[in-house]
Amino acid sequence: MDAAPPPHPYGVEPSGNAFARGESVAAWRRGLGKIGAFDDATILSLLGWLDAPALCAVCVASSASRAFASFEDLWRNVALCRFGARGEAMTYRNCWKET
Repeated sequence: MDAAPPPHPYGVEPSGNAFARGESVAAWRRGLGKIGAFDDATILSLLGWLDAPALCAVCVASSASRAFASFEDLWRNVALCRFGARGEAMTYRNCWKET
């Protein structure tokens, strides 16, 4: 028997799960507002322009926006830019967002 994968920390599920429950993926994407019309890669690209305070604001807007704004690569770039610009030593914590 296969073990089920662990749940996503922000409740993100594959689109097929919504389909199987008779729900619309579009309903979940409405939580993204106007940027929900874009594909995932474009949304992540747009969020890549934000600094830490702006990403934090996006995280609290909705569960859908929190899932996107919590993407590790976004926070890695923020941390590296922040610490690299200052020339400070950086201590990695549990994830890039906490760093």
